Amino acid sequence: MRALAWNMLAAVLWVLLNGNYNLGSFVLGFIIGYFILLFCVRKHPSFSPYFYKVPTAIHFVIFFLYDLIVANIKVAYDIVTPKHLMKPAVLKIPLSLRTDTQIALFGNLITVTPGSLTLDVSPDKQWLYVHVMYLEDEEKQLREFAALETRIKNLVGGYDE
Repeated sequence: MRALAWNMLAAVLWVLLNGNYNLGSFVLGFIIGYFILLFCVRKHPSFSPYFYKVPTAIHFVIFFLYDLIVANIKVAYDIVTPKHLMKPAVLKIPLSLRTDTQIALFGNLITVTPGSLTLDVSPDKQWLYVHVMYLEDEEKQLREFAALETRIKNLVGGYDE
């Protein structure tokens, strides 16, 4: 967590010294600060997990944005065409996530994706019930949810256990 604070400080300093008070300048400062920290403290053991988590977070955001765009296109196409492609179903997804934070993040990411809605979590946290609008292949859909679950585990695993 200290590495993130130092990186944010470097980004804020970059914005202040540069004089451009916008998101692009902040992101550039964050990237420059990341590499400065990577170069300066690469042997410091408490900072090493941070340098793994930043690329993981970037990959996660790209992965989720792609899924979000594809789901939006599918729902928009179904709305504007006269033929409805909907095949609604409720899926029972096995959970390998164990913490409340991980399960909540997983459920919320499913819910914000058009065409799917998290309904419930079993009391023993073994199953997640999800309503999907477009179920073509149940096994494929379960694999996609498992891929999202794995990425969440890689992103936030170990921080709140």
